Amino acid sequence: MRGTLYLLGLAVAVALLLRVDWSPSDAANQLSLLVLLVLSAAARFAAPRWAWLAGLVIGACLAVAHLVYRLLDLAEPYRLEPVGWAGPITLLVLIVPAMIAAYAGFAIAKLVNRTA
Repeated sequence: MRGTLYLLGLAVAVALLLRVDWSPSDAANQLSLLVLLVLSAAARFAAPRWAWLAGLVIGACLAVAHLVYRLLDLAEPYRLEPVGWAGPITLLVLIVPAMIAAYAGFAIAKLVNRTA
């Protein structure tokens, strides 16, 4: 049951991040990164053994979303640089900060459990 709730939480986190990514604000990219970091850390805090999953899913969701937009010829929320297929692929770099945030959430969970 806990695993199902965790996966549901990851799905909600991805939906929230994708919603923030569609923001028309000039600061949407920075806000998306902030949301990515906070959600990755929170997901890891919720389930300490699954940091890699939180970092991978949340970190890759923007790249996957932009690949899907391009495959289905849908409008993208903003123009990616470089143009073409390379743009969405470069978003895979977001896995790195998501993993770092996820493992930071793991460290915080360990500290909280140690002091409790």
